[in-house]
Amino acid sequence: MSHPALQQHIAEILSGPRGAHVAAFFDYDGTLIDGYSVMAYLGERFRQRRMGADEMLEIASFSMLRDPSEADCEELVRAGMRRWAGKTEDEMIALWRRLFRSRIASTVFPESWELVLAHQRMGHTVALASSATRYQVLPMAEELGIDHLLCTTAEVRDGQLPGEIA
Repeated sequence: MSHPALQQHIAEILSGPRGAHVAAFFDYDGTLIDGYSVMAYLGERFRQRRMGADEMLEIASFSMLRDPSEADCEELVRAGMRRWAGKTEDEMIALWRRLFRSRIASTVFPESWELVLAHQRMGHTVALASSATRYQVLPMAEELGIDHLLCTTAEVRDGQLPGEIA
């Protein structure tokens, strides 16, 4: 049984205007899913003993910040992306699809799914917005049938990632 507030929100969506001129933006980490998708990646690297001491120190230092600034967050993303240097775009897509199926899909909030579906039923333009990378959010977008993504994009040259943000 759905929560009454959720049903009220869905009723408001369904009684509102129809059409693609209405946009609904959904955040990924902490909104569509419970937690942060990068934790699935970091957990896998740790379990497979592919996480070096420098990476563990970066993550520990970041997690101890009381109020991380936008610059702190951006540097953490840049550091992580540097570790992807040399990987192909196909490898990254496959990795995040696998992580989505094995770890992330079970954290999807059912309520968020219902809200997305209500907007789609009304023909609204639905977008997934996140500071996470396209690779992280793409499996969720595919699952929900969301075509519009606003997210961090990795630089790709000749199908490979040089480890930089585009």
